[in-house]
Amino acid sequence: MGYNMFRSIAVFLLVICFLFRVGFGGSERLESSANVIFDEEQSFLRDFDVEDDDVYIYCYLVVNNNSAETQMVKLLGDFREDYGILISERFVYAMDPETKSSDFEVPPGESVLDVVFIGKKGLAGIKQTKLLPYIKLIEE
Repeated sequence: MGYNMFRSIAVFLLVICFLFRVGFGGSERLESSANVIFDEEQSFLRDFDVEDDDVYIYCYLVVNNNSAETQMVKLLGDFREDYGILISERFVYAMDPETKSSDFEVPPGESVLDVVFIGKKGLAGIKQTKLLPYIKLIEE
């Protein structure tokens, strides 16, 4: 009786954890704010470059502004898969390659943002995958 009860409780807890993960967790690679949504399927990592002690990671990011007004956002990249190897900082804000600003103006509708993440080089300067970093949109 004790073993069966323990097994039933363990299965129940696993089901609850799964439901929270699938139902409420969504995709772990992105987080979006209420008005502006990151479109991971249309976005991609374009290239990366190591110059001296700096790493430049170039990406095209597609975002959708569902509000009627222009929104200001920041994009925070979480480089958990490249942390320590390619890049020595886990969290880096995306910047406009020309202005070096980390603030992006997103008009209503779909926008394509050409961004660069700049951080200090890790131990090897080698990219583990061709996947985007995990992206968090922060509305200002």
